[in-house]
Amino acid sequence: DEAYAECCLCLFPPVRASVGADVALEPYGTHAAGPRGREFVGTFRTRHTPVFWRAVARGMGASVALARWRGDNAHHVLESAFKAFARCFRKGLDRLG
Repeated sequence: DEAYAECCLCLFPPVRASVGADVALEPYGTHAAGPRGREFVGTFRTRHTPVFWRAVARGMGASVALARWRGDNAHHVLESAFKAFARCFRKGLDRLG
């Protein structure tokens, strides 16, 4: 099973733009109780995912957009989001020189 997520990161958002995160990763897996997918991945509560990414964006003073394009395994969906963010952040830092 695999998942694919995409990240868009604006390190210096315009003054009028909002700092924060737009997270579209749900549902977290198809083998979960409830209509929104799994509630936990290990001990991590999946409902805290948007809260986490908003805090990261706010702490960086950046705008972050994450979207799940493929995947049903909650672990892989979350993992792909972290990898997408890491690659996007690295690319942004490389451009800053």
